[in-house]
Amino acid sequence: MRTIVSAFLVIAAVFYSCKKSGGAGGAGTPPGGGPSGGGNQSLAITSISPLAFYPGDVVTITGTGFDPDMTKDTVVLGQGNSTTFGNLLAVNVNKTKIISATSTQIKFVTDSGLVVNPAQKIGLIVRVPSQNKFTTDNPLEVKRFLAFNFSSADPYGKYCLIATYAGDSLYFSGTGFYKPCSATVDGQSMNIKFDADNTTQARGFIPIGYFGETLITGCDANKQWKVTVTNGDGRTLTKTYSFHPGPNSQLSGVSLDATAYYLSSGHKPQLKLTGYAMSSDWYILVNGHDNNTNTTFHEELILPITGYPSVFTQEIDLGALPVPSSLGADYTIQFKGGAGGSYGFPIASFTLYN
Repeated sequence: MRTIVSAFLVIAAVFYSCKKSGGAGGAGTPPGGGPSGGGNQSLAITSISPLAFYPGDVVTITGTGFDPDMTKDTVVLGQGNSTTFGNLLAVNVNKTKIISATSTQIKFVTDSGLVVNPAQKIGLIVRVPSQNKFTTDNPLEVKRFLAFNFSSADPYGKYCLIATYAGDSLYFSGTGFYKPCSATVDGQSMNIKFDADNTTQARGFIPIGYFGETLITGCDANKQWKVTVTNGDGRTLTKTYSFHPGPNSQLSGVSLDATAYYLSSGHKPQLKLTGYAMSSDWYILVNGHDNNTNTTFHEELILPITGYPSVFTQEIDLGALPVPSSLGADYTIQFKGGAGGSYGFPIASFTLYN
């Protein structure tokens, strides 16, 4: 099923004439100032085909009173909150490209980039110079054409803010989605849920491994891939967006299993990290300060994370740390994401005793 949206034909014309000196009618203008272009025929539209048109379609207007010179005709798609000529033009106006004209038929191409407000009516406005009036009492039913915008609901923004990452949510908004709808990214099918016939929204989710699990960092890795929506009637619309093949990793929580440890116990501290799509380019920096000798210690470790988990536990080998004096040594752990990143505030701390 589909929702049919009413659109009203608004017809406008501008009368223009020139006179030669001595009062004779100008070239192409009948004596007495009669109409040009469509001759004595009144401006009238009897049909539009197809009524359900998409951006880029050739649309045919049939009627009378058009100017055979297509450069003198104008066809405009407008939107407004009422059927009046002024409101239709005031809110949103999109010119169309006329490709042919006779006195009884105009063919035009809709704008492939046209995006409409689904809460407003679509009106078709025709201007020809043979008339200086317009009417608003000839309603036609026009199906919403397919038009969409696409965005991601990236809650992290770690690297490239303009890109959509593997693992992010996807949102479609627009008009003219008619079930069964489907969507692809770079030719791969997406599990997109369209809410209803003639919907204005849809959403889905890119699996973390959608583009493969090879570590990819840096905004120069962004790919310009095509997003295609296919309607139930087989018509499609494709736009290009920026994607980052690697997941948008995020660290959200850190904990140690104790606040103090003893070398004599043989226990290894368990550093637990929680987050989203944890990445193998994560580093920790272990910093130590002996409270008796005032000596310091620093060691950088790259975390052996694989498969983009949401939870990862790293053991700290106390045997690799200097033997503390009788007063013990205080340790802090810092974190950074990516080799080119910088370490932030300590994420965990503990005291080590002999």
